[in-house]
Amino acid sequence: MAMRAKLRRSRFGRVLVVYRTMRQIGVREMAKEIGISAATISRIERGHAMDATTLIRVWQWLIEPAQEGE
Repeated sequence: MAMRAKLRRSRFGRVLVVYRTMRQIGVREMAKEIGISAATISRIERGHAMDATTLIRVWQWLIEPAQEGE
């Protein structure tokens, strides 16, 4: 079971990298938009676990449309 959870986190991290790249922003800018540290973003992208609050913030960032001109 633990292996499955790690695999899901790893996939989520890769999705995060893709979306961030599509929005053409760096880790620091993404972290600022979400309201969490750049180190946390980096850990998530590498497949590390996150708490529920962080997951919600990241999920909201993923589903909101990118702001044009920002």
